[in-house]
Formats: sequence, structure tokens, C-alpha cells
Amino acid sequence: MAQSAATKEELLSEIERLNAQIADLNDQLAQQAAASRESNSGWMISTPNPEYTGRTAGVYFEKGHAFIPSSRKNAPYLVRLLTNDYGYSASEATGTEKMGPAEKVMSVAAMASMPSLKR
Repeated sequence: MAQSAATKEELLSEIERLNAQIADLNDQLAQQAAASRESNSGWMISTPNPEYTGRTAGVYFEKGHAFIPSSRKNAPYLVRLLTNDYGYSASEATGTEKMGPAEKVMSVAAMASMPSLKR
């Protein structure tokens, strides 16, 4: 097999193209993150066991709590299923909670301890 040796100019051109692609993907991620921060309404679900960590009905729980965003497919159905069939409790998060820069990434347990999300 013949191996093709790329010239320095071709390599620099490829690096430039890939850097532009990375910048575009980073912009897309930033837009999605901004949209999710603006619409963080949904439901906080609590299990009877505060130590439960695992999946129930496809929803991941951490230390007895999970957040189901209203944008999730079948979110109202999941909330009804978890409350009616499993006996979990739910409280609605309106999306009016302010998130500061240090709170962009928050664990489920930290969200559950927010006073505005408790019943």
C-alpha cells in the first residue's frame, strides 16, 4: 500500500477546519445550556427511602431524589407513574429559581435540598 504524505499546508488547513468545527460545536453546547437554564421547570421526585440511588421507570435517582424536566418526553406520565404506582412524592419546580454561575452543575441531592423545591 502506498502511504500518502500530507504537506505542511494540508495539515495546517485540516487543523484550521477542525478548530472551526470545534468552535461551532462549542457554540451549540453553549446555546443548549442557556436554553436549559432558562427552562428548568419540571418536577422534583422523592422516594420514601432517602438513601435510594438507582433507576426506577427509567429515571435516575440519587440519594432518594430525582429531577424530571418538563421538556422530557412523557414527563407528566412519569410523574404520575412514580407517585401513583411507586408511592413517591413530587413537587413542581416552576423554573423561576435563579441559578448563579457556581450552580450551573448541581447534583440531584443538592437540588432536592433547595427550599423552593420542597413541599
